[in-house]
Amino acid sequence: MITILETENKDWGFWGTGKNYLKRKKDITKLWNETAKLIQNNSGLTPEETQKLMDSRWGRHTADSYMEEISTNVETFIKTADRRLTKDRLIEDYRHYVDEHAYPNPIPQKYHDFCKELEKLSRKYGIVIQAVGGVRFSTEDFNGYNPDLDSGDLIPEWED
Repeated sequence: MITILETENKDWGFWGTGKNYLKRKKDITKLWNETAKLIQNNSGLTPEETQKLMDSRWGRHTADSYMEEISTNVETFIKTADRRLTKDRLIEDYRHYVDEHAYPNPIPQKYHDFCKELEKLSRKYGIVIQAVGGVRFSTEDFNGYNPDLDSGDLIPEWED
């Protein structure tokens, strides 16, 4: 069951900013409630966390980002926002705007172990890898590395 808490920030946050874009100002309660439902359904945030997120700078920025959809109608906003406000994004935004210690993003132990082993190899051979990019937690179809010294990149190679 979804519980909707009222805003504590009617001047700014999602409420205050969203109300500015609505053609019918009386739709603000519907906009607030539908957005809170969407956030709770998509992220699993509690009603209190949802309220804090919506009342934060995130709420103001989100309303600004969707001003066209909000000014069209509440349903258009909800349909658009539902596709973009995923669990990962909402949790990350909650950490950024409300509580940086909430919902820790744990690093898998095998990645910690890999980094320790890679450090040992770097010290043994006197080579340190400097990389920017993603990390895969699977070696499926992995064929090794292409040691392209011209670019300085250590590029993983995968089966086609």
